[in-house]
Amino acid sequence: MFMFLVVITPGQGPPVPIGQYQLSPAGVPSTNDTVTLSNGGVNSILLDGNRTITRLIISANTIDLNTYELHVSGRSSLNGGAINNGNLKIRGTYAYFQGTNFNCTLDVIAGQIKFSGGTFDKTGSFEQNGTASGWGLGGCTFNDDVTIKNTGTVYLRMGQDGGDTFNGKVYLYSSGNYSLQMAYGDTSYFNDTIYVNSTGNGGINFANGTYGASILGDSACLITGSSGISAGTIQFKNMVQSATSSNSITASGSVLFNVYSNSFLGKVNFTAPNLVVKSTTLVIKYFSYQNRTHLKQYLGWGKCLQRSSHHYQWKHSHRLCKISQPKCRYIQSRCLFQCRNGQYSSSQCRNQYLQWKCDCKWK
Repeated sequence: MFMFLVVITPGQGPPVPIGQYQLSPAGVPSTNDTVTLSNGGVNSILLDGNRTITRLIISANTIDLNTYELHVSGRSSLNGGAINNGNLKIRGTYAYFQGTNFNCTLDVIAGQIKFSGGTFDKTGSFEQNGTASGWGLGGCTFNDDVTIKNTGTVYLRMGQDGGDTFNGKVYLYSSGNYSLQMAYGDTSYFNDTIYVNSTGNGGINFANGTYGASILGDSACLITGSSGISAGTIQFKNMVQSATSSNSITASGSVLFNVYSNSFLGKVNFTAPNLVVKSTTLVIKYFSYQNRTHLKQYLGWGKCLQRSSHHYQWKHSHRLCKISQPKCRYIQSRCLFQCRNGQYSSSQCRNQYLQWKCDCKWK
């Protein structure tokens, strides 16, 4: 029998067995039942063992798992309140995270997952495997390591309207035909290593939306995960790395890397069959283009000495491009308008250090 212990009024003695009180409807929740916690109900539920229910709706109050496991086999709407001290196992149609605070471990495999708020203080594993897209609005804080997988036939999106914060390691897996989308529409914060795994055509994208961005702080960096990257498109866009941790991503097969509008303070070693880089500031000598066949752009800082056709020209761009990347056949090079000192006009920029761009085709 499934048995909860219920605190009827906080601060008035220990929890009392639920059988001593009348429930509406009467009885004890079991494998085919729904448990709802909301304002005006009981203050706290204490689990007495490993239990299973079919649906959980929590908008307020607390579930104390009491070191046990609560298994929700059907649907989970986690809108508020708190769940603590044990393991929450979720399976079934959907899991909507919309404001509950979790001080418990989470094991989630559901057809649809929405990350639209909540605090996750323990480790969590989340896998979406269904046919309904998970549009997460953002606002989640993960204070421990988290694993996020998209194995279904639709998108799994995080941070659509607001950013998420990741204070532990992040393990990303994509094995379906639709992408796992991170930091979609606002700024998300990553404070530890991000492990990237893609074995499906969907790939993994950062900042697909207009205002999406990622801040890589503390010890954050990008690393190839244990399953590797063998399929799909990997997009790193609008990333700003404030630490100096090294980034190393290697792909095989027909993978395409899109690296757009980033600033990496740490060393960068990206290796892929197809690689496109635009408007990215990085530590040049550690950037790796290997066996490339497409037109690429190579960025750095240098002194521009003259202006022509509305661009500042690097005096020795051809030679410097070849020195920087011996396998690069020089196409053209130009300096961008913005000087390193933040000025723009011809008189202010002349003889200053500007960002330059070298367009190369690999031999």
